Amino acid sequence: MSETYCGKSCDDCSYKISDKCPGCMEGPGNQTFGACDLAKCCREKGHEKCDTCRFNYDCYLLKDKEYMPVEMAKKTMVELDRRENLSKNVPLLALWINVLLWLNVPSFIGGLFTTQTGENVNKQLALFGVIITLTVEIVYGAALVKLAEVDSRYKLAGLLLLVSTGLSGFGFFMPVSMEIPAVIMSLLATVLSIAASYYELSSHGAVLRGIDNVLSVKWLKLWNMTLILYVLLFGGSFVAAAVASLGTLCVFASTIIAFIVAVLKIKYTYDTAKIFKEYKL
Repeated sequence: MSETYCGKSCDDCSYKISDKCPGCMEGPGNQTFGACDLAKCCREKGHEKCDTCRFNYDCYLLKDKEYMPVEMAKKTMVELDRRENLSKNVPLLALWINVLLWLNVPSFIGGLFTTQTGENVNKQLALFGVIITLTVEIVYGAALVKLAEVDSRYKLAGLLLLVSTGLSGFGFFMPVSMEIPAVIMSLLATVLSIAASYYELSSHGAVLRGIDNVLSVKWLKLWNMTLILYVLLFGGSFVAAAVASLGTLCVFASTIIAFIVAVLKIKYTYDTAKIFKEYKL
């Protein structure tokens, strides 16, 4: 009889599959149903068995040990369905993520035109940059919506980006006499853009899970950098009102981070597109 951390008998387990489950102490557990949370807990805490843990009297995992295989099976079925759906949509992912890749390039260039400050501002270049950025974001949002079959968060990201782009456009081209409504639209557009970034980057991370976990984590970390960028942008405005030098420092830091985020996004999108282009069904 294979021993277990929780004291259950492997021989009496109805979920044991011959030759595929060496038992949680001899191996990672049943490969079909994934790793057991109880076994994982014992390994991480360095316990030989649940009995040696001083918290075992009130452990919710230990109390549910009889239902653990059932929960593991449910999670596995969900994951298998996700992977099956993903496999069916690999051509779709390869096509549209490649489109996103090429759209990132003009978006990056447009961003360079619109980040001019001080006396060096060229109004014609700035206007050109805004037009490029708005046009690219409309196409980008539509491309994200095309990926809705793979992950519903792509659709949400695309719709949020399209609304954000519309508000940005209205706000930018509003007459000077309507400055307050323009500022409100700009702020709302920024909030929606932040939400769109979150759903897009989390979707990229989700579709790569189980295919390239390293790149999947990189997409999630890129969201953290993006969030830091927005905090610096908003925080810099308030700080500048109190201490001009600190406000300038925040703007400088946000510019550097924005450049890094843009470059990493292009790199990660390229890597993701390549993975799905070479993915074997």
